[in-house]
Amino acid sequence: AEMTYTFMLCFVVLNCAASKRNNAKRDGNQFYGLAIGFVIAAGGFAVGGISGAALNPAVAVGLDLRRLGLGWGLWFALFEAAGGALAAALFVTARPEERLRSGEALAGYTAALGTKCVSEFLGTFMLVLTVGLNLVAGSSATAFSAAASLMCMIYSLGDVSGAHFNPAVTLAAVARGACPAGEGAAMACTQTFAGVFAGLVAALFHVASDRKEVTFSVQPGEGYGAFTAGFMELFFTFVLAYTVLAVATTKPPPSQITRQNFYFALCIGFCVVAGGFSIGSVSGGLLNPAVSAGVAILGALSPGSSSPVLHSYLVVFCIMQLLGGLIAAIVFHFTHPQERTPSATTEFASFVCEFVGTFALVFTVMCCVLAGGAPAWNATAIGSVLMVMVYATGPVSGGNLNPAVSFALGLVGELKWPRVAQYWVAQLLAGIAASTSCCILLSPRSPALHPVAPFSWVQALLAEAIYTFMLCFVVLSCAVSKRNNPPTDGNQFFGLAIGFVIVAGGYAAGDISGAAFNPAVALGLDIRHMGFTWGLAWASAELLGAALAAAVFASL
Repeated sequence: AEMTYTFMLCFVVLNCAASKRNNAKRDGNQFYGLAIGFVIAAGGFAVGGISGAALNPAVAVGLDLRRLGLGWGLWFALFEAAGGALAAALFVTARPEERLRSGEALAGYTAALGTKCVSEFLGTFMLVLTVGLNLVAGSSATAFSAAASLMCMIYSLGDVSGAHFNPAVTLAAVARGACPAGEGAAMACTQTFAGVFAGLVAALFHVASDRKEVTFSVQPGEGYGAFTAGFMELFFTFVLAYTVLAVATTKPPPSQITRQNFYFALCIGFCVVAGGFSIGSVSGGLLNPAVSAGVAILGALSPGSSSPVLHSYLVVFCIMQLLGGLIAAIVFHFTHPQERTPSATTEFASFVCEFVGTFALVFTVMCCVLAGGAPAWNATAIGSVLMVMVYATGPVSGGNLNPAVSFALGLVGELKWPRVAQYWVAQLLAGIAASTSCCILLSPRSPALHPVAPFSWVQALLAEAIYTFMLCFVVLSCAVSKRNNPPTDGNQFFGLAIGFVIVAGGYAAGDISGAAFNPAVALGLDIRHMGFTWGLAWASAELLGAALAAAVFASL
Protein backbone atom coordinates (compact mmCIF):
# COMPACT_ATOMS: atom_id res chain seq x y z
CA ALA A 1 0.00 0.00 0.00
CA GLU A 2 2.79 2.44 0.91
CA MET A 3 4.80 1.59 -2.18
CA THR A 4 1.80 1.85 -4.51
CA TYR A 5 0.61 5.28 -3.43
CA THR A 6 4.11 6.66 -2.97
CA PHE A 7 4.64 5.57 -6.56
CA MET A 8 1.51 7.51 -7.50
CA LEU A 9 2.67 10.58 -5.58
CA CYS A 10 6.12 10.61 -7.18
CA PHE A 11 4.69 9.83 -10.62
CA VAL A 12 2.34 12.81 -10.36
CA VAL A 13 5.19 15.08 -9.22
CA LEU A 14 7.34 14.01 -12.16
CA ASN A 15 4.57 14.41 -14.71
CA CYS A 16 3.03 17.62 -13.42
CA ALA A 17 6.03 19.51 -12.08
CA ALA A 18 9.12 18.06 -13.78
CA SER A 19 7.90 17.22 -17.30
CA LYS A 20 9.34 19.51 -19.96
CA ARG A 21 6.16 19.21 -22.03
CA ASN A 22 3.50 19.19 -19.31
CA ASN A 23 5.11 22.06 -17.40
CA ALA A 24 7.08 23.97 -20.02
CA LYS A 25 9.41 26.72 -18.79
CA ARG A 26 7.80 29.44 -20.89
CA ASP A 27 4.21 28.28 -20.33
CA GLY A 28 4.08 26.47 -17.03
CA ASN A 29 0.93 24.84 -15.74
CA GLN A 30 -0.91 26.05 -12.65
CA PHE A 31 -2.26 22.69 -11.55
CA TYR A 32 0.86 20.88 -10.31
CA GLY A 33 0.23 21.66 -6.64
CA LEU A 34 -3.45 20.72 -6.91
CA ALA A 35 -2.57 17.39 -8.52
CA ILE A 36 0.14 16.57 -5.98
CA GLY A 37 -2.01 17.43 -2.97
CA PHE A 38 -4.97 15.38 -4.14
CA VAL A 39 -2.82 12.24 -4.35
CA ILE A 40 -2.94 12.31 -0.55
CA ALA A 41 -6.73 12.52 -0.66
CA ALA A 42 -6.85 9.53 -3.01
CA GLY A 43 -4.35 7.44 -1.08
CA GLY A 44 -5.37 8.56 2.38
CA PHE A 45 -8.91 7.24 2.05
CA ALA A 46 -7.78 4.16 0.09
CA VAL A 47 -4.98 2.85 2.32
CA GLY A 48 -5.24 4.88 5.53
CA GLY A 49 -6.79 1.86 7.23
CA ILE A 50 -4.10 -0.45 5.87
CA SER A 51 -0.79 1.31 6.39
CA GLY A 52 -1.68 4.73 7.79
CA ALA A 53 -0.94 6.34 4.40
CA ALA A 54 2.36 7.99 5.28
CA LEU A 55 3.60 7.96 1.64
CA ASN A 56 6.72 9.82 2.73
CA PRO A 57 9.83 8.56 4.61
CA ALA A 58 9.91 11.76 6.68
CA VAL A 59 6.33 11.13 7.81
CA ALA A 60 6.96 7.42 8.39
CA VAL A 61 10.06 8.03 10.53
CA GLY A 62 8.24 10.80 12.39
CA LEU A 63 5.33 8.51 13.19
CA ASP A 64 7.82 5.91 14.46
CA LEU A 65 9.59 8.43 16.68
CA ARG A 66 9.42 6.21 19.77
CA ARG A 67 11.77 3.76 18.04
CA LEU A 68 13.80 6.56 16.44
CA GLY A 69 12.42 5.41 13.09
CA LEU A 70 14.21 2.08 13.32
CA GLY A 71 11.06 -0.03 13.68
CA TRP A 72 8.29 0.07 11.14
CA GLY A 73 9.42 3.54 10.10
CA LEU A 74 12.51 2.10 8.41
CA TRP A 75 10.53 -0.56 6.55
CA PHE A 76 7.95 1.97 5.43
CA ALA A 77 10.68 4.30 4.21
CA LEU A 78 12.32 1.49 2.19
CA PHE A 79 9.08 0.60 0.44
CA GLU A 80 8.29 4.26 -0.17
CA ALA A 81 11.72 4.65 -1.76
CA ALA A 82 10.94 1.64 -3.95
CA GLY A 83 7.73 3.37 -5.00
CA GLY A 84 9.72 6.45 -5.94
CA ALA A 85 12.13 4.37 -8.05
CA LEU A 86 9.22 2.68 -9.82
CA ALA A 87 7.70 6.09 -10.53
CA ALA A 88 10.95 7.27 -12.13
CA ALA A 89 11.13 4.16 -14.33
CA LEU A 90 7.53 4.44 -15.51
CA PHE A 91 7.85 8.19 -16.04
CA VAL A 92 10.64 7.54 -18.54
CA THR A 93 8.53 4.81 -20.16
CA ALA A 94 5.40 6.96 -20.48
CA ARG A 95 7.31 10.06 -21.58
CA PRO A 96 10.13 9.11 -23.94
CA GLU A 97 9.94 12.67 -25.30
CA GLU A 98 11.61 13.94 -22.13
CA ARG A 99 14.92 12.87 -23.68
CA LEU A 100 14.38 15.21 -26.64
CA ARG A 101 16.50 18.36 -26.47
CA SER A 102 15.01 20.36 -29.33
CA GLY A 103 12.16 22.61 -28.28
CA GLU A 104 10.48 22.25 -31.66
CA ALA A 105 10.69 18.46 -31.55
CA LEU A 106 9.24 18.47 -28.04
CA ALA A 107 6.36 20.76 -29.03
CA GLY A 108 5.48 18.63 -32.06
CA TYR A 109 5.75 15.29 -30.25
CA THR A 110 2.88 12.80 -30.45
CA ALA A 111 2.99 9.63 -28.38
CA ALA A 112 3.03 6.25 -30.15
CA LEU A 113 0.09 3.91 -29.63
CA GLY A 114 2.12 1.67 -27.32
CA THR A 115 3.01 4.64 -25.13
CA LYS A 116 -0.62 5.72 -25.06
CA CYS A 117 -1.67 2.25 -23.94
CA VAL A 118 0.92 2.35 -21.14
CA SER A 119 -0.56 5.69 -20.08
CA GLU A 120 -4.12 4.35 -20.17
CA PHE A 121 -3.13 1.25 -18.21
CA LEU A 122 -1.44 3.22 -15.44
CA GLY A 123 -4.26 5.73 -15.05
CA THR A 124 -7.06 3.17 -15.16
CA PHE A 125 -5.23 0.82 -12.79
CA MET A 126 -4.77 3.51 -10.14
CA LEU A 127 -8.39 4.65 -10.50
CA VAL A 128 -9.89 1.16 -10.16
CA LEU A 129 -7.50 0.13 -7.40
CA THR A 130 -8.47 3.26 -5.45
CA VAL A 131 -12.15 2.38 -5.82
CA GLY A 132 -11.49 -1.22 -4.79
CA LEU A 133 -9.44 -0.35 -1.71
CA ASN A 134 -12.05 2.15 -0.56
CA LEU A 135 -14.68 -0.56 -0.84
CA VAL A 136 -12.49 -2.99 1.07
CA ALA A 137 -11.98 -0.39 3.81
CA GLY A 138 -15.69 0.48 3.95
CA SER A 139 -14.87 4.14 3.30
CA SER A 140 -17.67 6.70 3.26
CA ALA A 141 -15.64 8.84 0.86
CA THR A 142 -15.12 6.37 -1.99
CA ALA A 143 -16.38 8.79 -4.66
CA PHE A 144 -14.15 11.61 -3.43
CA SER A 145 -11.08 9.38 -3.23
CA ALA A 146 -11.76 7.96 -6.71
CA ALA A 147 -12.28 11.47 -8.09
CA ALA A 148 -8.97 12.59 -6.60
CA SER A 149 -7.17 9.62 -8.14
CA LEU A 150 -8.76 10.23 -11.53
CA MET A 151 -7.97 13.95 -11.44
CA CYS A 152 -4.31 13.45 -10.50
CA MET A 153 -3.68 10.87 -13.22
CA ILE A 154 -5.46 12.97 -15.85
CA TYR A 155 -3.31 15.98 -14.99
CA SER A 156 -0.29 13.70 -15.23
CA LEU A 157 -1.05 11.90 -18.52
CA GLY A 158 -3.56 14.08 -20.33
CA ASP A 159 -1.02 15.21 -22.92
CA VAL A 160 0.23 11.65 -23.47
CA SER A 161 -2.90 9.64 -24.32
CA GLY A 162 -5.79 11.98 -23.60
CA ALA A 163 -6.14 10.24 -20.21
CA HIS A 164 -9.54 8.68 -20.85
CA PHE A 165 -9.14 5.81 -18.33
CA ASN A 166 -12.69 4.79 -19.25
CA PRO A 167 -13.97 2.84 -22.29
CA ALA A 168 -17.14 4.97 -22.32
CA VAL A 169 -15.08 8.15 -22.56
CA THR A 170 -12.93 6.61 -25.30
CA LEU A 171 -16.11 5.72 -27.22
CA ALA A 172 -17.30 9.31 -26.87
CA ALA A 173 -13.95 10.61 -28.11
CA VAL A 174 -14.06 8.27 -31.12
CA ALA A 175 -17.64 9.28 -31.95
CA ARG A 176 -16.71 12.96 -31.60
CA GLY A 177 -13.75 12.48 -33.96
CA ALA A 178 -11.10 13.24 -31.34
CA CYS A 179 -9.62 9.72 -31.41
CA PRO A 180 -9.11 7.26 -34.32
CA ALA A 181 -11.30 4.16 -34.06
CA GLY A 182 -8.43 1.66 -34.12
CA GLU A 183 -6.53 3.57 -31.49
CA GLY A 184 -9.67 3.86 -29.38
CA ALA A 185 -10.27 0.10 -29.54
CA ALA A 186 -6.73 -0.61 -28.35
CA MET A 187 -7.08 1.89 -25.52
CA ALA A 188 -10.46 0.50 -24.43
CA CYS A 189 -9.04 -3.04 -24.28
CA THR A 190 -6.11 -1.76 -22.24
CA GLN A 191 -8.43 0.07 -19.85
CA THR A 192 -10.56 -3.03 -19.33
CA PHE A 193 -7.50 -5.20 -18.68
CA ALA A 194 -6.21 -2.62 -16.20
CA GLY A 195 -9.56 -2.62 -14.41
CA VAL A 196 -9.58 -6.40 -14.11
CA PHE A 197 -5.99 -6.46 -12.88
CA ALA A 198 -6.74 -3.77 -10.29
CA GLY A 199 -9.71 -5.83 -9.11
CA LEU A 200 -7.40 -8.81 -8.61
CA VAL A 201 -4.96 -6.70 -6.58
CA ALA A 202 -7.78 -5.25 -4.45
CA ALA A 203 -9.02 -8.79 -3.79
CA LEU A 204 -5.64 -9.65 -2.23
CA PHE A 205 -6.17 -6.84 0.28
CA HIS A 206 -9.78 -7.90 0.87
CA VAL A 207 -8.77 -11.45 1.80
CA ALA A 208 -6.49 -10.06 4.53
CA SER A 209 -8.94 -7.44 5.86
CA ASP A 210 -11.24 -7.63 8.87
CA ARG A 211 -14.17 -7.07 6.47
CA LYS A 212 -13.46 -10.11 4.33
CA GLU A 213 -16.95 -11.47 4.95
CA VAL A 214 -18.39 -8.46 3.08
CA THR A 215 -19.10 -9.18 -0.58
CA PHE A 216 -19.25 -6.75 -3.47
CA SER A 217 -21.21 -6.92 -6.68
CA VAL A 218 -22.26 -4.81 -9.62
CA GLN A 219 -26.00 -4.56 -9.13
CA PRO A 220 -28.80 -2.12 -8.26
CA GLY A 221 -28.96 -0.85 -4.71
CA GLU A 222 -31.55 -2.19 -2.30
CA GLY A 223 -35.04 -1.13 -3.34
CA TYR A 224 -34.10 -0.17 -6.91
CA GLY A 225 -34.66 -2.03 -10.16
CA ALA A 226 -32.33 -2.71 -13.05
CA PHE A 227 -33.86 -0.02 -15.26
CA THR A 228 -33.51 2.72 -12.64
CA ALA A 229 -29.95 1.77 -11.75
CA GLY A 230 -28.99 1.38 -15.41
CA PHE A 231 -30.44 4.76 -16.32
CA MET A 232 -28.55 6.43 -13.48
CA GLU A 233 -25.31 4.91 -14.72
CA LEU A 234 -26.13 6.04 -18.25
CA PHE A 235 -26.92 9.60 -17.23
CA PHE A 236 -23.93 10.28 -15.02
CA THR A 237 -21.58 8.53 -17.45
CA PHE A 238 -23.06 10.90 -20.04
CA VAL A 239 -22.24 13.85 -17.76
CA LEU A 240 -18.68 12.55 -17.33
CA ALA A 241 -18.07 11.88 -21.03
CA TYR A 242 -19.73 15.14 -22.12
CA THR A 243 -17.53 17.07 -19.69
CA VAL A 244 -14.41 15.38 -21.10
CA LEU A 245 -15.41 16.37 -24.64
CA ALA A 246 -16.28 19.94 -23.63
CA VAL A 247 -13.25 20.76 -21.49
CA ALA A 248 -10.48 18.52 -22.84
CA THR A 249 -11.07 18.23 -26.61
CA THR A 250 -12.14 21.77 -27.54
CA LYS A 251 -10.11 24.72 -28.75
CA PRO A 252 -9.10 27.12 -25.95
CA PRO A 253 -11.18 30.32 -25.84
CA PRO A 254 -9.64 33.47 -27.40
CA SER A 255 -9.33 35.03 -23.94
CA GLN A 256 -6.91 32.30 -22.83
CA ILE A 257 -3.34 33.22 -23.71
CA THR A 258 -1.77 30.10 -22.19
CA ARG A 259 -1.83 26.65 -23.77
CA GLN A 260 -2.27 25.20 -20.30
CA ASN A 261 -5.72 24.31 -19.05
CA PHE A 262 -6.05 24.56 -15.28
CA TYR A 263 -9.49 23.05 -14.86
CA PHE A 264 -9.88 20.12 -17.29
CA ALA A 265 -8.92 17.30 -14.91
CA LEU A 266 -10.60 19.04 -11.96
CA CYS A 267 -13.89 19.02 -13.88
CA ILE A 268 -13.58 15.42 -15.00
CA GLY A 269 -12.67 14.19 -11.55
CA PHE A 270 -15.50 16.07 -9.86
CA CYS A 271 -18.02 14.45 -12.20
CA VAL A 272 -17.26 11.33 -10.16
CA VAL A 273 -17.95 13.28 -6.95
CA ALA A 274 -21.32 14.38 -8.35
CA GLY A 275 -22.34 10.98 -9.67
CA GLY A 276 -20.78 8.84 -6.99
CA PHE A 277 -22.47 10.53 -4.06
CA SER A 278 -25.82 11.30 -5.70
CA ILE A 279 -26.52 7.79 -7.06
CA GLY A 280 -24.16 5.65 -5.01
CA SER A 281 -27.09 4.08 -3.17
CA VAL A 282 -28.94 3.42 -6.44
CA SER A 283 -26.30 1.85 -8.67
CA GLY A 284 -22.94 2.30 -6.99
CA GLY A 285 -22.07 5.33 -9.13
CA LEU A 286 -19.46 3.40 -11.13
CA LEU A 287 -19.71 5.40 -14.40
CA ASN A 288 -17.00 3.35 -16.09
CA PRO A 289 -16.97 -0.17 -17.59
CA ALA A 290 -13.39 -0.69 -16.38
CA VAL A 291 -14.44 0.17 -12.81
CA SER A 292 -17.48 -2.09 -13.15
CA ALA A 293 -15.25 -4.96 -14.30
CA GLY A 294 -12.80 -4.38 -11.44
CA VAL A 295 -15.55 -4.32 -8.81
CA ALA A 296 -17.08 -7.47 -10.31
CA ILE A 297 -13.71 -9.26 -10.10
CA LEU A 298 -13.26 -8.06 -6.52
CA GLY A 299 -16.70 -9.38 -5.65
CA ALA A 300 -16.22 -12.72 -7.41
CA LEU A 301 -12.98 -13.36 -5.49
CA SER A 302 -14.31 -12.27 -2.10
CA PRO A 303 -14.12 -15.01 0.56
CA GLY A 304 -17.83 -14.60 1.25
CA SER A 305 -18.85 -14.87 -2.40
CA SER A 306 -21.19 -17.78 -3.06
CA SER A 307 -20.06 -18.13 -6.66
CA PRO A 308 -17.06 -17.07 -8.71
CA VAL A 309 -19.36 -16.22 -11.61
CA LEU A 310 -19.52 -12.49 -12.39
CA HIS A 311 -22.84 -10.88 -11.62
CA SER A 312 -25.27 -10.71 -14.54
CA TYR A 313 -25.83 -6.99 -14.01
CA LEU A 314 -22.25 -6.29 -15.09
CA VAL A 315 -23.16 -6.53 -18.77
CA VAL A 316 -26.22 -4.31 -18.31
CA PHE A 317 -24.25 -1.64 -16.48
CA CYS A 318 -21.41 -1.67 -19.02
CA ILE A 319 -23.85 -1.31 -21.92
CA MET A 320 -25.60 1.62 -20.24
CA GLN A 321 -22.28 3.31 -19.48
CA LEU A 322 -21.13 2.93 -23.08
CA LEU A 323 -24.47 4.25 -24.28
CA GLY A 324 -23.97 7.27 -22.01
CA GLY A 325 -20.64 7.95 -23.72
CA LEU A 326 -22.23 7.70 -27.16
CA ILE A 327 -25.07 10.07 -26.23
CA ALA A 328 -22.49 12.53 -24.90
CA ALA A 329 -20.88 12.71 -28.36
CA ILE A 330 -24.29 13.30 -29.98
CA VAL A 331 -25.23 16.08 -27.56
CA PHE A 332 -21.78 17.65 -27.94
CA HIS A 333 -22.46 17.84 -31.68
CA PHE A 334 -25.39 20.19 -30.96
CA THR A 335 -23.85 22.22 -28.15
CA HIS A 336 -20.47 22.93 -29.75
CA PRO A 337 -21.09 23.45 -33.49
CA GLN A 338 -18.10 25.78 -33.82
CA GLU A 339 -15.77 22.88 -33.15
CA ARG A 340 -16.79 21.54 -36.57
CA THR A 341 -17.62 24.79 -38.35
CA PRO A 342 -15.88 27.86 -36.89
CA SER A 343 -18.35 30.19 -38.62
CA ALA A 344 -21.41 28.42 -37.16
CA THR A 345 -23.84 30.47 -35.07
CA THR A 346 -24.39 29.53 -31.43
CA GLU A 347 -27.93 30.78 -30.76
CA PHE A 348 -29.53 27.33 -30.83
CA ALA A 349 -26.43 25.78 -29.24
CA SER A 350 -26.70 28.26 -26.35
CA PHE A 351 -30.30 27.23 -25.74
CA VAL A 352 -29.31 23.54 -25.75
CA CYS A 353 -26.37 24.23 -23.42
CA GLU A 354 -28.60 25.96 -20.90
CA PHE A 355 -31.09 23.10 -21.07
CA VAL A 356 -28.47 20.35 -20.73
CA GLY A 357 -26.55 22.09 -17.95
CA THR A 358 -29.65 22.96 -15.92
CA PHE A 359 -31.07 19.47 -16.43
CA ALA A 360 -27.86 17.92 -15.08
CA LEU A 361 -27.90 20.26 -12.08
CA VAL A 362 -31.55 19.72 -11.13
CA PHE A 363 -31.35 15.96 -11.77
CA THR A 364 -28.38 15.75 -9.39
CA VAL A 365 -30.25 17.75 -6.76
CA MET A 366 -33.24 15.44 -7.07
CA CYS A 367 -31.08 12.31 -6.80
CA CYS A 368 -29.42 13.69 -3.67
CA VAL A 369 -32.78 14.52 -2.12
CA LEU A 370 -34.66 11.36 -3.10
CA ALA A 371 -31.96 8.67 -3.06
CA GLY A 372 -30.31 10.07 0.06
CA GLY A 373 -27.32 7.74 -0.03
CA ALA A 374 -24.74 10.19 1.35
CA PRO A 375 -26.50 13.25 2.84
CA ALA A 376 -23.27 14.60 4.33
CA TRP A 377 -21.91 14.92 0.79
CA ASN A 378 -25.02 16.33 -0.93
CA ALA A 379 -23.84 19.94 -1.08
CA THR A 380 -20.46 18.83 -2.41
CA ALA A 381 -22.08 16.68 -5.11
CA ILE A 382 -24.39 19.49 -6.22
CA GLY A 383 -21.64 22.10 -6.17
CA SER A 384 -19.47 19.74 -8.19
CA VAL A 385 -22.00 19.22 -10.97
CA LEU A 386 -22.64 22.97 -11.16
CA MET A 387 -18.92 23.63 -11.45
CA VAL A 388 -18.33 21.10 -14.22
CA MET A 389 -21.38 22.18 -16.24
CA VAL A 390 -20.41 25.86 -15.95
CA TYR A 391 -16.99 25.00 -17.39
CA ALA A 392 -18.53 22.71 -20.04
CA THR A 393 -21.19 25.14 -21.29
CA GLY A 394 -19.62 28.48 -20.36
CA PRO A 395 -17.75 29.09 -23.64
CA VAL A 396 -20.99 28.63 -25.60
CA SER A 397 -23.85 30.05 -23.51
CA GLY A 398 -22.10 31.59 -20.53
CA GLY A 399 -23.15 28.67 -18.33
CA ASN A 400 -25.92 30.53 -16.48
CA LEU A 401 -27.95 27.39 -15.62
CA ASN A 402 -30.08 29.47 -13.26
CA PRO A 403 -32.87 32.01 -13.95
CA ALA A 404 -31.61 34.17 -11.08
CA VAL A 405 -28.13 34.35 -12.64
CA SER A 406 -29.61 35.25 -16.05
CA PHE A 407 -31.74 37.92 -14.34
CA ALA A 408 -28.65 39.43 -12.68
CA LEU A 409 -26.80 39.42 -16.00
CA GLY A 410 -29.73 41.19 -17.61
CA LEU A 411 -29.77 43.85 -14.90
CA VAL A 412 -26.08 44.69 -15.39
CA GLY A 413 -26.46 44.75 -19.18
CA GLU A 414 -24.38 41.64 -19.86
CA LEU A 415 -27.37 39.81 -21.43
CA LYS A 416 -30.08 41.38 -23.54
CA TRP A 417 -33.56 40.80 -22.18
CA PRO A 418 -34.77 38.68 -25.12
CA ARG A 419 -31.84 36.34 -24.47
CA VAL A 420 -32.68 36.33 -20.74
CA ALA A 421 -36.21 35.23 -21.65
CA GLN A 422 -34.88 32.47 -23.92
CA TYR A 423 -32.58 31.22 -21.19
CA TRP A 424 -35.41 31.24 -18.67
CA VAL A 425 -37.47 29.02 -20.97
CA ALA A 426 -34.59 26.55 -21.39
CA GLN A 427 -33.72 26.53 -17.68
CA LEU A 428 -37.28 26.15 -16.39
CA LEU A 429 -38.13 23.46 -18.93
CA ALA A 430 -34.97 21.61 -17.94
CA GLY A 431 -35.81 21.90 -14.25
CA ILE A 432 -39.32 20.53 -14.76
CA ALA A 433 -38.09 17.72 -17.03
CA ALA A 434 -35.30 16.70 -14.64
CA SER A 435 -37.58 16.74 -11.61
CA THR A 436 -40.35 14.80 -13.33
CA SER A 437 -38.03 12.14 -14.75
CA CYS A 438 -36.25 11.68 -11.43
CA CYS A 439 -39.56 11.33 -9.55
CA ILE A 440 -40.69 8.67 -12.05
CA LEU A 441 -37.42 6.76 -11.76
CA LEU A 442 -37.31 6.91 -7.96
CA SER A 443 -41.05 6.52 -7.36
CA PRO A 444 -42.75 6.43 -4.89
CA ARG A 445 -40.28 8.91 -3.42
CA SER A 446 -41.13 12.55 -4.13
CA PRO A 447 -39.46 15.83 -3.09
CA ALA A 448 -40.89 18.47 -0.80
CA LEU A 449 -39.92 22.13 -0.57
CA HIS A 450 -40.67 23.96 2.68
CA PRO A 451 -38.95 25.68 5.60
CA VAL A 452 -37.04 23.14 7.67
CA ALA A 453 -38.28 22.98 11.26
CA PRO A 454 -37.84 24.82 13.55
CA PHE A 455 -37.17 27.71 11.16
CA SER A 456 -39.96 29.94 9.85
CA TRP A 457 -40.72 30.80 6.24
CA VAL A 458 -39.21 34.25 6.79
CA GLN A 459 -35.88 32.77 7.85
CA ALA A 460 -35.96 30.25 5.00
CA LEU A 461 -36.63 32.91 2.36
CA LEU A 462 -33.94 35.14 3.86
CA ALA A 463 -31.43 32.28 3.60
CA GLU A 464 -32.39 31.73 -0.05
CA ALA A 465 -32.04 35.43 -0.85
CA ILE A 466 -28.65 35.74 0.90
CA TYR A 467 -26.98 32.76 -0.76
CA THR A 468 -28.53 33.46 -4.17
CA PHE A 469 -27.07 36.95 -3.77
CA MET A 470 -23.69 35.35 -3.05
CA LEU A 471 -23.98 33.04 -6.05
CA CYS A 472 -24.93 35.83 -8.46
CA PHE A 473 -22.31 38.18 -7.02
CA VAL A 474 -19.58 35.56 -7.55
CA VAL A 475 -20.78 35.00 -11.13
CA LEU A 476 -20.67 38.73 -11.85
CA SER A 477 -17.31 39.25 -10.17
CA CYS A 478 -15.52 36.16 -11.49
CA ALA A 479 -17.06 35.63 -14.94
CA VAL A 480 -18.38 39.05 -16.02
CA SER A 481 -15.96 41.56 -14.52
CA LYS A 482 -13.79 43.13 -17.21
CA ARG A 483 -10.90 43.46 -14.78
CA ASN A 484 -11.18 40.09 -13.05
CA ASN A 485 -11.86 38.21 -16.28
CA PRO A 486 -10.54 40.41 -19.12
CA PRO A 487 -11.26 39.34 -22.72
CA THR A 488 -7.54 39.27 -23.53
CA ASP A 489 -6.37 37.30 -20.48
CA GLY A 490 -9.32 35.52 -18.94
CA ASN A 491 -9.15 33.70 -15.62
CA GLN A 492 -9.68 29.94 -15.36
CA PHE A 493 -11.10 29.86 -11.83
CA PHE A 494 -14.60 31.23 -12.49
CA GLY A 495 -16.31 27.82 -12.53
CA LEU A 496 -14.54 26.67 -9.38
CA ALA A 497 -15.68 29.81 -7.55
CA ILE A 498 -19.28 29.46 -8.75
CA GLY A 499 -19.58 25.79 -7.87
CA PHE A 500 -18.15 26.22 -4.40
CA VAL A 501 -20.80 28.80 -3.53
CA ILE A 502 -23.19 25.84 -3.49
CA VAL A 503 -20.84 23.96 -1.17
CA ALA A 504 -20.72 26.97 1.17
CA GLY A 505 -24.43 27.73 1.07
CA GLY A 506 -25.55 24.12 0.99
CA TYR A 507 -23.94 23.28 4.31
CA ALA A 508 -24.85 26.67 5.82
CA ALA A 509 -28.51 26.91 4.79
CA GLY A 510 -29.46 23.38 3.74
CA ASP A 511 -31.13 22.71 7.09
CA ILE A 512 -32.98 26.03 6.94
CA SER A 513 -34.40 26.33 3.44
CA GLY A 514 -33.16 23.30 1.50
CA ALA A 515 -30.51 25.46 -0.25
CA ALA A 516 -32.05 25.73 -3.72
CA PHE A 517 -30.53 29.12 -4.70
CA ASN A 518 -32.05 28.66 -8.15
CA PRO A 519 -35.69 29.08 -9.32
CA ALA A 520 -35.34 26.06 -11.62
CA VAL A 521 -34.28 23.95 -8.64
CA ALA A 522 -36.96 25.44 -6.37
CA LEU A 523 -39.77 24.78 -8.84
CA GLY A 524 -38.39 21.30 -9.47
CA LEU A 525 -38.40 20.49 -5.76
CA ASP A 526 -42.00 21.72 -5.58
CA ILE A 527 -43.04 19.64 -8.58
CA ARG A 528 -45.88 17.97 -6.66
CA HIS A 529 -47.63 21.34 -6.46
CA MET A 530 -46.43 22.52 -9.90
CA GLY A 531 -44.33 25.12 -8.09
CA PHE A 532 -47.38 27.02 -6.90
CA THR A 533 -46.82 26.68 -3.16
CA TRP A 534 -43.37 27.28 -1.73
CA GLY A 535 -41.72 27.08 -5.17
CA LEU A 536 -42.91 30.52 -6.25
CA ALA A 537 -42.00 32.04 -2.89
CA TRP A 538 -38.49 30.56 -3.08
CA ALA A 539 -38.07 31.78 -6.68
CA SER A 540 -39.15 35.30 -5.70
CA ALA A 541 -36.61 35.43 -2.87
CA GLU A 542 -33.90 34.14 -5.21
CA LEU A 543 -34.67 36.78 -7.85
CA LEU A 544 -34.52 39.41 -5.10
CA GLY A 545 -31.07 38.12 -4.15
CA ALA A 546 -30.02 38.34 -7.81
CA ALA A 547 -31.22 41.94 -8.06
CA LEU A 548 -29.29 42.85 -4.91
CA ALA A 549 -26.14 41.21 -6.32
CA ALA A 550 -26.47 43.23 -9.53
CA ALA A 551 -26.89 46.45 -7.56
CA VAL A 552 -23.89 45.78 -5.31
CA PHE A 553 -21.73 44.71 -8.26
CA ALA A 554 -22.59 47.89 -10.18
CA SER A 555 -21.73 50.04 -7.17
CA LEU A 556 -18.27 48.56 -6.58
